Amino acid sequence: MVAGDAAMLPVLCEVAGTGEEDLVSQLRKLRDLDLVFEVSDGQALVYRTAHPVYAEVIYAELPEAVRRRHADVAAALERRGRRPCAARPALS
Repeated sequence: MVAGDAAMLPVLCEVAGTGEEDLVSQLRKLRDLDLVFEVSDGQALVYRTAHPVYAEVIYAELPEAVRRRHADVAAALERRGRRPCAARPALS
């Protein structure tokens, strides 16, 4: 996933350039395959990869342009005083 191994839906929608309905449909498919989990961060749902290796493998398979976009998202979040989701403490 973009923004590390976890992200909130609005961030994923913005980066993916797709509507919420389409993205939620895809995320539910991944959830049903136990590849991602929906968890609450206390304010909203966060989508987290089921295992860090999944995120690493997916990231390694992304085209270079998409990996650059990932880095741009992390930099934008940091500029706004928000850490990328992967830098936050793990949710239990």
